[in-house]
Amino acid sequence: MRIRHVGFSAAAWAVLVGAAWGGDSKGADRPITIIASPATLKVGARCRVELNAVASGRNETVTAYEGVIAKATEQGVGLTVTEEKKTIVRKTAVHVPFKDRLFRNVGIGRPAPGSKKEVWLPSGTIHSVELVGKEAPGE
Repeated sequence: MRIRHVGFSAAAWAVLVGAAWGGDSKGADRPITIIASPATLKVGARCRVELNAVASGRNETVTAYEGVIAKATEQGVGLTVTEEKKTIVRKTAVHVPFKDRLFRNVGIGRPAPGSKKEVWLPSGTIHSVELVGKEAPGE
């Protein structure tokens, strides 16, 4: 009987420690990844652009586009989109270990075959730009 009580208390401590160490602290800033500048972004290169997180109420939305560069300047990036990925996270439950994935919704959208979706992404909203494929450095 005592062994069962020890097992339950050990499991309870494990849950408490996991909740204390799970995820980043709320006040921590997200790291900024700068992988490409407008000088290295050539028209026709494939890239993945992640936008800054947008908070609305209890939700935080991060949008990522993948596509071909149509125009790149200091003001932003024009992209012909091949894929759009939108991740919506419920901020209140994101720090609970093993349960945080239950509060994350990921939507992936692609334009219809033969149609093109052009977007202009201002540089103030861009979190990171990463070249993919042959254009990526080191490949």
